[in-house]
Amino acid sequence: MKTTVVVLALSATIGWAGELPTWEMAKLEGLNETQWTPAATEGGVSYRAARAGRQAAWTVPAWWGKTFRPAKGTRYVLEVRYKDTVKSPAVFYSHAGLVRNWGHSRLHRFGGAADGKWKTVSVPVSWDLLCRAPGKETTAFSIAAKGADLPVSGVAVRMAKPGDAERFRRETRAWVARANARRFPKLEAGPKAEPVLPAGVPFPNLVP
Repeated sequence: MKTTVVVLALSATIGWAGELPTWEMAKLEGLNETQWTPAATEGGVSYRAARAGRQAAWTVPAWWGKTFRPAKGTRYVLEVRYKDTVKSPAVFYSHAGLVRNWGHSRLHRFGGAADGKWKTVSVPVSWDLLCRAPGKETTAFSIAAKGADLPVSGVAVRMAKPGDAERFRRETRAWVARANARRFPKLEAGPKAEPVLPAGVPFPNLVP
């Protein structure tokens, strides 16, 4: 897929001096108008919406330095503030350099309650799911939503911390359960059981 290079209002959207970046979607410039709606404000929250049926991308400086990928073993979390307007989960992607023609790789699904509430989802991304664009100092992300435009207020990068891996797994089990309930409405649920995960299971590199 093609992505549009974004000219950032750096002073407003990215903290330097060693800080991890935060992107306010309403302040990003140069976004593809076929993928994103114009900036708007609702209840004091500024946002742009990823257009339904499109993979809405944005391009940003590679914040981890001059290397092609972050240092091996580095694990980040991207905190995405969004309004849940969709009946099926939206999908968050990163430029990982693993897909043919430098396409984007799927990281996490989120939302799907269509309750109109503003929420924050924590999207895990490890060092091997991030890379620079060929010959450039940028990387890119994208969000795809179906059935309705998905308002996104901002995305903030932070380092992973204890509890993030289990949160990811819990959210993944939840959206899979919702999807199965819609696909198989007459199927009776079996006995409930709590998953048992072995100690030392690493933060996920590969996600569904």
